[in-house]
Amino acid sequence: MPPRIRSATALDLEAMAAMKDAAWRETYPGLVPDAVLAGLDARRPRVVERWGRELRDGASYWVAVDEGGIVGVTHACVAPEPPRGVPLELAMLYLLERVKGTGLGQALLHTAIGDADAHLWVLEGNRRAIAFYTRNGFIPDGAAKDVPGMPGGVREIRMVRCAEPDEA
Repeated sequence: MPPRIRSATALDLEAMAAMKDAAWRETYPGLVPDAVLAGLDARRPRVVERWGRELRDGASYWVAVDEGGIVGVTHACVAPEPPRGVPLELAMLYLLERVKGTGLGQALLHTAIGDADAHLWVLEGNRRAIAFYTRNGFIPDGAAKDVPGMPGGVREIRMVRCAEPDEA
């Protein structure tokens, strides 16, 4: 049975966070310090608490579920400091390795933001994700930053999809 996408509920939060951690462990070796990956389980309660608070405040999260459980998660929101003219942020999109390349990432992206103008932050060096977002009309806008709370100079680049170019 192919995965189905549905809105997440508070009952999904722990499984969502565990799936995100598994996706990080599969995707980020060599991109983030090993100590960060080793410490994901300890951070999970804070992630679950934050996502729960956001859900109670009206945020929307979506999960992709198959017979084995949650295999993907996505969330979009209005960014507190958006690039000019593009307030919608794809805040996260994670998939387990076993469902990458199946079209599920595309379906989650469409569920979260459709064809809207949006921006996102992606780890510098995450070539697969950068290629995926490029195929979906996102381009790097030159902004980069250190990932907050991440040791070792791990950086993210911002990518933007905008129908109308920004006029400075």
